[in-house]
Amino acid sequence: MSSFKSYFSIIQVLLLFGYTGFFSCGAGAQQMASEVKEVKAPKLLFLNYTISKDTNGTYRATFINKVLTEGRLKDKTQRQPLSDAGDIVCIQYNDKNDVLDRSYIKNPLQPIVEYVNDDGNLEKRQLNLNSAQIAIKLQLQEATSSVRLFLIDASGNASTDLITTSIR
Repeated sequence: MSSFKSYFSIIQVLLLFGYTGFFSCGAGAQQMASEVKEVKAPKLLFLNYTISKDTNGTYRATFINKVLTEGRLKDKTQRQPLSDAGDIVCIQYNDKNDVLDRSYIKNPLQPIVEYVNDDGNLEKRQLNLNSAQIAIKLQLQEATSSVRLFLIDASGNASTDLITTSIR
């Protein structure tokens, strides 16, 4: 009879531990579920502009359109700083005019093109254009309210404000 009592006591202890573990995990899981915040999908912003230079050397930018879609930017080459004259820096700002992100675009009016010469060999040549269209692809920051394009001058400073585009 004493073995039956000890066996019964062991079962009671195991059930007590089992129920305690079950209820403590259940309460923790409910608490964790309520703390999960809504995660927004990353956004890509495509901006299209026409950049032109007049006979005085003054640059102008004209907004064409913008496209906002879900996605993540894979190519990080636009994040490397450029400092040649005619290059463009694209800056994302929040409502308080704080800089959120920067991207760089090589001078769109001096593209380097490859072509096949008369001998059948590939050659590269830099063109000097008066006008060109550019497409800028950005990883949109959540707080971005506007994007501004600046022209980099001969000393490497982003001195000329080309255009400001509102995102909202």
